[in-house]
Amino acid sequence: MQDTEETLTMTEERVKTVQCLTPKEMKALARPEFEKNYQLYYPVKVFEKIGFSRTQCPKCHHFYWRKSDKATTCGDSNCLGSYTFIGKGAGIGRQGKRITYEEAWQGFAESLTTARVPCKEIRRYPVVSRWRNDVDFTAAGIYCFQPYCVTGEMEAPANPLICPQFCVRFNDLDNIGITGSHYSGFIMIGIQVFNLPDKYIFFKEECTEFNYRWLTAV
Repeated sequence: MQDTEETLTMTEERVKTVQCLTPKEMKALARPEFEKNYQLYYPVKVFEKIGFSRTQCPKCHHFYWRKSDKATTCGDSNCLGSYTFIGKGAGIGRQGKRITYEEAWQGFAESLTTARVPCKEIRRYPVVSRWRNDVDFTAAGIYCFQPYCVTGEMEAPANPLICPQFCVRFNDLDNIGITGSHYSGFIMIGIQVFNLPDKYIFFKEECTEFNYRWLTAV
């Protein structure tokens, strides 16, 4: 009798458990709103300022921004059928001058530290997130500043800042070496900015502007 009661209790607890949606499921729910009221969610002003226009991809039917009418799809590898940069040069300039990871970071740092609202370059955090009790490894640059800097309980080491954070992710281990696009680690060259109720620094418009400057001017 006791075993039966314990089983019923455990079943009731499982029924009360709320099942979380996957990131793809959440995106699917949010996409109609984003498409309908895109002016509220995307940096429309800076896109229009630099000559981008919004159009719909004929392959996946998602909307995207382009600067040239020659771009007939959104550019995703699934819509193009391949990764177009492989074997055609990747790096700096139209000829694709090869650069190292360090050189890529140096160019990024040079651009962002001299932006209209300059960011401060800081050293990366450890891969083991020993300052947190909810995760074991650093999977994204923002992990380094959660929860206390994000909530405003502590000041960030700089604001705004850039950091070449090495991140590890283990959810795609079975695909490594098969797809050519999955890895267990990567460097996230993140831009972190912490806006306060009484101190606005910058957000999506300026962030897009600064990244576009990095890609085209520096």
